[in-house]
Amino acid sequence: MNNIIGRIHSTEIPIAVDWSTFKHHILVAGATGSGKSNTVANLIKAAQGQGACVIIYDQKPDYKNICNPNDETHLFQAWKPEVVKPFGLEKVEKYCLYQGEGETEKSEKAIAIRARDVSLEMLINALFPYPDEGNQRDVFGGLLSYYRDNKDKNWTLNKFSTWVRDSRKKTQKDGNTQSQLDRIAESQGWGKLNEMTLDAMQRKMEQRKMQWLDSLEDNSHKSDTGIFSDIDGDSSVSRGYFVPRKHLDSSKVIVIRTNADGREYGLFLSYMLRKVYDLKRSGEISFPIVNIVDEAQDIFQGEKAIRDAATSTMNEIIRKRRSKDIGFVIAVQSVSQLPDSVLTNLNTRLIHRQNSVEELRKAIPSASQNLMANSLTFGPGEALVSIFEARSVVHAEMAPSPFELTKTSAKPRQTLGDQIGNNPA
Repeated sequence: MNNIIGRIHSTEIPIAVDWSTFKHHILVAGATGSGKSNTVANLIKAAQGQGACVIIYDQKPDYKNICNPNDETHLFQAWKPEVVKPFGLEKVEKYCLYQGEGETEKSEKAIAIRARDVSLEMLINALFPYPDEGNQRDVFGGLLSYYRDNKDKNWTLNKFSTWVRDSRKKTQKDGNTQSQLDRIAESQGWGKLNEMTLDAMQRKMEQRKMQWLDSLEDNSHKSDTGIFSDIDGDSSVSRGYFVPRKHLDSSKVIVIRTNADGREYGLFLSYMLRKVYDLKRSGEISFPIVNIVDEAQDIFQGEKAIRDAATSTMNEIIRKRRSKDIGFVIAVQSVSQLPDSVLTNLNTRLIHRQNSVEELRKAIPSASQNLMANSLTFGPGEALVSIFEARSVVHAEMAPSPFELTKTSAKPRQTLGDQIGNNPA
């Protein structure tokens, strides 16, 4: 009964999902404490039961303890054990984006990726996401494209930065004092490059470069430390870069702790989605894939440049992937945090407590007025559910997570009296 994710409220009638539900994509929305993570957990269980390889982009993170049974056994007392019961998942691999020494947990392997392997458009917008950085973004994109095409196809951001710095030095040629960059700009018809723009571009690129990009090729870390995930298999390249095709398998669950800001999250997600799609398109893998995009609002609520690039990438891939047996589960706190063009492609809606009728109407427009009004007072685990090809929206009670969710301890609030007590006059 692994495909059961809940039941119609006040009944024993189960709510289940099959592969058609996954490949037509699923939205899970809910405010903090509404039960959204439990619902996603049951979708993970169901996708694995369908034989899919499940890739979890664990942004909060919630799913670090996915191998352990849920120890909150009281949550299962109202459920028949043959329908819902606690258990840990098997065939699980855990990773995290490399953020520096000491940031990787014991059960995880760190992921490093070459900058040249990610989408150039996403990289440009991730490094220069702000509206007032248009000139720096354009200069960076133009120079990097020139450097890649004419100087070094095996480029890294550090090598590119060194080249820019060296190429800015003025030299005399044919009676003219110019830098190499000036001559390149002239030959490309770019006009004269502004020195202040170049200064800002270099400084921000070096400050904002993600630690998981080019971590090995720049020799900033030894390749034999064991912190990175595997060996590429090509002896001509550095060891340790993450190679998706070596980890994907039927019924396997891959948990990747992203825990990054929106620009990093969007850049890494776009890399993974394109790599997986290419593997399916080429026939290198035949089993289905389900992408669990946790806390997706972190990508779509950022600066316009990265938001627009991420939206374009997500739309393109979601549209293409239905025919390739690749499904998406998009989890957000509020439906309005998703672009309309992405929302349109999510055909199953599992909507926990929202903050307004307007949010609910956008999330699940076919629900009756009574259902929408009642849902504003939903408790944890209650949701409005519209399954792909089902005839109606139902008030549901979603099942507790079969495995242990990561518990985060909130910082206790201090009252005014506490503050006075801690700071006596």
